[in-house]
Amino acid sequence: MSDQIIKTRFDESYLEAKGRKFDWSPSPARRLISIFENSTALSEKLIRNPLWADGLVSDPAWDRKKTKEELAHEFARAVENEKPSDIGGWQRLLRHFKYRQMIRIVARDLDSFPPVQEIVSEWSDVADLLISAAYDAAYDIYARQFGAPDNCVGTVIALGKLGGSELNMSSDVDLLCLYATDDGGKISNHEFYTKVIALMTRHLSAVTEDGFAFRCDHDLRPEGPKGPLVNSIDAAERYYETFGADWERQALIRARPVAGDLKLGNLFIEFVTPFVYRKSLFISDLSHLREMKKLMEAKARDSVQDIKLGRGGIRELEFLVQAFQQVYGGKVKSVRRPNTFDAIEALEKNSLIHPHGALALKDAYAFLRRTENMLQIAGDQQTHALPSDLSGLARCMKTDETAILSEWRRYSRLIHRLFKGLFEADYERLELEEAIAANLASCKTDEECADSLPWFKHQEIKRLSHLDLNSKIALPHLLKRLTLVAEVVLHTAWSLALKTLTRRYGEPRLENGARASFAIVGFGRLGSGEIDYGSDLDLCFLYSGNGQTSGPEVIGNAEFFTKLSQRIISLVSLHSRYGRAYQIDSELRPSGNQGSLVATLDSFRDYHTNAAKLWEHQSLSKARVITGDKPFLKEVGITLTGIAYKGELPDEDDMRREIATLRDRFEQEASQEKDGVYNLKIGRGGTADIEAVTRFLQLKNAKKYPELWVQNSFDLIKALHHINAINDELHDALFDSYLFFRLLISRLRLFTLSATDLLDFHAPYIGSLSETLGFDSPDMLRSEVEKHRTRTRLVYGSFFGQ
Repeated sequence: MSDQIIKTRFDESYLEAKGRKFDWSPSPARRLISIFENSTALSEKLIRNPLWADGLVSDPAWDRKKTKEELAHEFARAVENEKPSDIGGWQRLLRHFKYRQMIRIVARDLDSFPPVQEIVSEWSDVADLLISAAYDAAYDIYARQFGAPDNCVGTVIALGKLGGSELNMSSDVDLLCLYATDDGGKISNHEFYTKVIALMTRHLSAVTEDGFAFRCDHDLRPEGPKGPLVNSIDAAERYYETFGADWERQALIRARPVAGDLKLGNLFIEFVTPFVYRKSLFISDLSHLREMKKLMEAKARDSVQDIKLGRGGIRELEFLVQAFQQVYGGKVKSVRRPNTFDAIEALEKNSLIHPHGALALKDAYAFLRRTENMLQIAGDQQTHALPSDLSGLARCMKTDETAILSEWRRYSRLIHRLFKGLFEADYERLELEEAIAANLASCKTDEECADSLPWFKHQEIKRLSHLDLNSKIALPHLLKRLTLVAEVVLHTAWSLALKTLTRRYGEPRLENGARASFAIVGFGRLGSGEIDYGSDLDLCFLYSGNGQTSGPEVIGNAEFFTKLSQRIISLVSLHSRYGRAYQIDSELRPSGNQGSLVATLDSFRDYHTNAAKLWEHQSLSKARVITGDKPFLKEVGITLTGIAYKGELPDEDDMRREIATLRDRFEQEASQEKDGVYNLKIGRGGTADIEAVTRFLQLKNAKKYPELWVQNSFDLIKALHHINAINDELHDALFDSYLFFRLLISRLRLFTLSATDLLDFHAPYIGSLSETLGFDSPDMLRSEVEKHRTRTRLVYGSFFGQ
């Protein structure tokens, strides 16, 4: 229906009700046009109740936010004028008051763009007032019928957006309802307050010819939808002490009394504060938050255009802020804020988030919340999905459709990046470090400490393989988690070895007296974050420079760090009663087996700048610092990046020839393929073909595109696509085949209990292996293998001519 038709209908309705035409000349009156242009639902309210327009236009607060006291005074006048005497009267009063305020607030928002914090705060005040009025009316009805409970008051506590005083225009109100004690008169206090809350909810939520006031949601109460509608304070306290879950901690961050006895509500909040904000948080506690985060991510994938539930949406931002509140709120009281904007500011003031990040989050939240309101005012419906036609939304927000999409994408990328980083790799590593540290704490001898490394590794592999075989972990994340296990084992081995050596030799010092530093660099699958079951660890050991130890037995730094590296290798790779943790390969050090086990950073840099072959340079594209002395790790990382991606390379044609020659030699000499036996890594069309293509393109383009400075193969394929080095079709072919081969290799190693890349279709395991991968028969698996091998070799041939 056009805006002009709506206006005409209003004019006719007003003329019939008033006996004269509406005066559109005053500027406040013209503001009503924005309602006709942008909200069918509110336009219909005005057409049905045309005389509201006079009150709205003459309202002194037409151009500003009303205080809560002004709203309460206005509502009291409405009660005095209408004198509601039954349920229908109260429902009509609540709805009329709600929609008059809604029209005023929305019209102001559309006209002058006040800060979104102001809009949602004022709308929350309206909700507070109506909930309180509905509660009082319901209480009075049952107090007259049964008598008021002796010494037992009730309270209504808002959670969610209303609890944070940031309610959007068509949101449910999340309520938690409590009363003081379980005694009673004619009926029990529990029965009395159950009746009160049920009637209050009906007052607010029932859809009548006048619409509805607010949809009430009581699902966040103790025991959820299955629990009683109301609880005594004692019952609620026992529940949270005994059964309270992490999601309930987050819900209670926004708890705020809004109706009934506010003093009782505040006492309850005071009681649950230690439950919500614990003084000390441990890794095990954070893991629950992380599981909640995973569930949100899974739901977000199905809500692409949803500004609330989608990636980078409102829910992710709120979770991010609330997670920081829970982590720090036990010790920093000032971050205990129900309101999201206030919480971000408090976190910034306490230096818990960066000022730039805080500003970006506030801007993003303001944009999303305003967009949410504009989406909902059109039909007074609780929607969060961006429509395919953005013209109406663009008109509301006085911008163009392209700008809306651009802003949404920019902010959603920012939020999701921060959200995704929360408790990601660093957290997982901490989680593993805590687990291995707990095991080490029970060790009484050096031998038991050494045994703990393979024990820990095999326990983690067992757990991860269970997740893998039950399809509860995606392959890229599985490889990442397996890599983190290896990193933690190496870190622990370094710590144990260093402790042993420094007891005997003291600290290694540089010639200037400063402490000498050490770093372990990972190559191959360790460096790229793609460790598989049974993978070797390709390592290089570096130290900062020459000097000697500080005693009691003095030796040179070269000897000290050689002994340190040897002991690390021994701890990680020697057999124990639990087997070995990992096989170590250190052939990728400068000069390979002919070179020293350890090297100074300067000599490493000199070798790779002046003497290294192309294949050694190519290997640096996967190199990554794993563990060691933190300040030195940064220096090593900068060096690796400089050599791998910024150095001079051979001519492009020479690179092609050298890569192809080396690839051909490995395929001919080491693949061990025969009929029915495929080498999934270095055989024809295997992962080595994919890596030859992607690493060649990486070296070729890395100087120009820092986005390519990544070690992980999955990330590299995506980055090459992002810079248009490969088209959509080639991206899909490379990514899908690499994922298929890596999954197949992973499962193959589980079934053979060996670090093999050879898939033998004559082996007894082939039926079970095919089944676990979802193939009805080995023949179907073989067909799929050959399809990917053929496709991969065609891609390889298009670059290297084979």
